[in-house]
Amino acid sequence: AVPQPNAAAVAAAIAFARAQLGEPYQFGAAGPNAWDCSGLTMMAYSAAGIAIGGHGASAQYTRAASRGLLVPWAQAQPGDLIFYSAGGSTSGSKYHVTIYI
Repeated sequence: AVPQPNAAAVAAAIAFARAQLGEPYQFGAAGPNAWDCSGLTMMAYSAAGIAIGGHGASAQYTRAASRGLLVPWAQAQPGDLIFYSAGGSTSGSKYHVTIYI
């Protein structure tokens, strides 16, 4: 079974991410004034005291998968990471990650 999310950590990660709205996108950036997708998710969860993997969508997916944290889209809850890959494939490299709100 997938562990239940820590509501306080989820709220902290979402609040951190929302506080970055309006800041520019820059490939490879992880703040504090510019972000790419995985840099933002990594730092949002780091601010909540949770390590979600390295700086990269594939690294974060691999860490979630190795911990049994992947859930079907229909079961997504606020704070879950949504991963994108070519053709919607569940395997292979991920090119984008977002936080489900």
